[in-house]
Amino acid sequence: MAKKRTTTASSPCWYMPITLAWIFLLVQMSSFVHGLAISSATDQKPRAAFVSLAHENDLSALLSSISQLEETFNHRYQYHWIFFSTQPLSEEFRQQTSNATGAPAAFNTLSPAQTGGQYVSEIGRQVQSLDQISRWNSGPFASENRLRDYDWIWRIEPGAQFTHDITFDVFRFMRDHEIAYGFNEALLDKDEIRTHSRPVISFIDKHPDLLHADADLSWLLDYNDGSTAANIRGNESGGRHRIGNWWADLISLMMQGSLSRPDYGIADGQQDKNYDSDADEVGSPAEAFAS
Repeated sequence: MAKKRTTTASSPCWYMPITLAWIFLLVQMSSFVHGLAISSATDQKPRAAFVSLAHENDLSALLSSISQLEETFNHRYQYHWIFFSTQPLSEEFRQQTSNATGAPAAFNTLSPAQTGGQYVSEIGRQVQSLDQISRWNSGPFASENRLRDYDWIWRIEPGAQFTHDITFDVFRFMRDHEIAYGFNEALLDKDEIRTHSRPVISFIDKHPDLLHADADLSWLLDYNDGSTAANIRGNESGGRHRIGNWWADLISLMMQGSLSRPDYGIADGQQDKNYDSDADEVGSPAEAFAS
């Protein structure tokens, strides 16, 4: 009687070590290639922060902005929050804003010299809060000593809305693509912004070398006849400010050198004594108005 032959299933044990070895090799190769594709500079987190100039009555609006930006962007990156104010903020303000983010938060008070102090506006009354904010936002913040540890700054206005997810690191993108400044073109100016037209024109008159040869000033006072600053400086109240992005238009002028000029935007006789007139030229993205 013939012996019955039996068959057994081949064991997979002998090829499992080989499979694991291949997986390990592929992972190592992937990491190596990925490392070649990304520079060492990109591996470093940008020195960046959110900066907001706010007052006590901005708390509700600011909390809304912080909450939205944390949810749509910063919960993944934990960039710092730096708050400035013209008056010391209350403990409640500090606590609520700090609790609204998981990132570190710092609070600083600006001196009157840093914001141009108080002065009388065109309509004959003090508009301290608006003027201080506008003065500081128009350039001195870029030289703020308490921001020296940051190369990139994103200015956040209290009440700004961030309703959509920001799926990439804005600061890394700007750094890696050598973008020095970004701004929002969708904003309409407030009526009060017209108070800035006179000091701008005065500054242009004093420093015509900073004005580009092809610059169009018609947007400034709603003149469409190509009038120069010298021709319209006498008409300080007759011009009607055009609705539009005043800040965006002013950037081109400021980037040509007025950031290093301490007399920009300061009324005669009120130059900031703490502002170094011999300051170095723009040397970092923050100093170049990065936002």
